[in-house]
Amino acid sequence: MSEDNTPALTMENLLEKIDRIVVENDYLRDGLKAIGCMEEGQCETASALVSIVQARETTNQQIIALYTKMYEDLRP
Repeated sequence: MSEDNTPALTMENLLEKIDRIVVENDYLRDGLKAIGCMEEGQCETASALVSIVQARETTNQQIIALYTKMYEDLRP
């Protein structure tokens, strides 16, 4: 722990955070399920769901890139 009571950044912390991103993908499963249940003529709603999932995946990629950089900075 640091002086302000935040946990120290370690390689293990970063790997756990990356693993959580990989495992926590309910939004993806839910989005695909919603698209599969749509009726014909609901293209706008399907397109919106696709955009949401794509945005989340882009965010995950950026977070992983940041964690990768942090991990590299921690390596001896």
